[in-house]
Amino acid sequence: AAPLSKPFSGENAKKTTSAAKAAQKRGGSYYIQVVSVRKKPDKRYLSRIEKAGFSYTVVHGKRYKVLIGGYPTKASAQKALPKIRQQLSKGAFIVKR
Repeated sequence: AAPLSKPFSGENAKKTTSAAKAAQKRGGSYYIQVVSVRKKPDKRYLSRIEKAGFSYTVVHGKRYKVLIGGYPTKASAQKALPKIRQQLSKGAFIVKR
């Protein structure tokens, strides 16, 4: 699905910040999943991600998954993972899309 300007406005809504645009230009296909929930993610939580300096994508299938990235390599995602686990989600992990 094409990126949308507002989160949750479509089935695969995307929130794109300048960091996300830079990642997209690099062709990043590695993401860090921080949460998977049945209902739309809380706007306060999404705001926390942005305030921490990360861009995110919300993917909706059976569940809403919040992914940070995309990173061009697995190594670059691994480099960001400790900070994300410390600031946002201890259970965060890398996924490839």
